[in-house]
Amino acid sequence: MFFACKKAVKLEPNNSTIQFFRGLARALTGNYQGAIEDFQILVESMEYEEEKAIVEG
Repeated sequence: MFFACKKAVKLEPNNSTIQFFRGLARALTGNYQGAIEDFQILVESMEYEEEKAIVEG
């Protein structure tokens, strides 16, 4: 799964949804620092503070 996510991010580096799924794959495989980096990109791309609070919560 991680390989597919990594390739997808390479094809669409500004797609926050893909970043989210790569972050999930990283977390599930024990790469917590990488997961945090991907989830941070997701949070930064969010427009509304309410959404950010839910994700960061």
